[in-house]
Amino acid sequence: MKHIKSIAKMLCVLFLAITCFLSAFPVYAAGSTQTEAARKERVYVGNYKEIWAVNMKTGNAQPLKQSNSGNNGSFKNLERVKNFIYYDGGDVKKSTAGIYRFDLDKNKEYKLADGKSPMIYKNKIYYLSYKKSGGKKVLTGISSMNLNGSNNKLVIPKSDTNLLFTVCSGKVFYIGKNNKTLCQANLQGGSKKEISALDTSKAIYMTSDRDSVYIKCNYTSDRKRYFQYNVSNNKVKLIANENATYKIIKFDGNYFYDYNASALWLNDFSKVENDPVALVYAGDTGRSFESVATFNSKYVVCETSFFQDGYKHTLSILDRNNNTYKDIIPDVGY
Repeated sequence: MKHIKSIAKMLCVLFLAITCFLSAFPVYAAGSTQTEAARKERVYVGNYKEIWAVNMKTGNAQPLKQSNSGNNGSFKNLERVKNFIYYDGGDVKKSTAGIYRFDLDKNKEYKLADGKSPMIYKNKIYYLSYKKSGGKKVLTGISSMNLNGSNNKLVIPKSDTNLLFTVCSGKVFYIGKNNKTLCQANLQGGSKKEISALDTSKAIYMTSDRDSVYIKCNYTSDRKRYFQYNVSNNKVKLIANENATYKIIKFDGNYFYDYNASALWLNDFSKVENDPVALVYAGDTGRSFESVATFNSKYVVCETSFFQDGYKHTLSILDRNNNTYKDIIPDVGY
């Protein structure tokens, strides 16, 4: 009997030891793992006053959030970092307008700052900041803050720039006050210098990828010029000379997507005088392309609008294999 009790005691001790050993390792719930895996396949896009999650493998979409600001609410410039989405949000005509982040885990929205056009680079948000003066919003320049909204700092004052900017390769690139000089500064706003004068009367749009800065400029009344600044060799070159209706939206290697009222276009930057290719032409359907939200090798997601028993606004998806599109969410009336 004593022998049996001794064995039982040893088994009990062994069980406790194994339990303690296993408890030292994190336990991951199957649900959370699947959710995170699913998120990697999704992009989050703003559709007027809604945020939708689009599965870029299947082309399907589902609603995530609707604006609480009525007809003046909107979601623009969405970027995702881990379990947060950052965007322009709130009521564009009221004090609620500003930069927000949405917690995907807690399903909760937080306002971070008064400003617009957030761009995330190395765990910092760079954005156009403003202050309120006499009941009006007055832009103060290009600012930065932490991802939680803390440590706000003015990087480039409005007196130095026309407020076009982008961030890449460890620098803030911006257009000077004269509207036609490309400038740069470090991420804190120091070491400012002019890089190049552009052959233009005015710079009107600016963006970047990992290696280059792209600027769209007015040249004549019916032509726009696109310039590329290569951060590796510090050279500016003309890369496209297009009609006034086009706007750089997204990049895919040597290509960029843009749109006008009736078509979605694909342009090849490797050919300076290349004619844009219309991927989708709406024709007489009344469809208008509002913007390009995102894309991968299979799909291009666009905001579109059309008139059908009233003005409708929706998200559409282009299948790049056959250049056809379909609406992927129910249309939303204004």
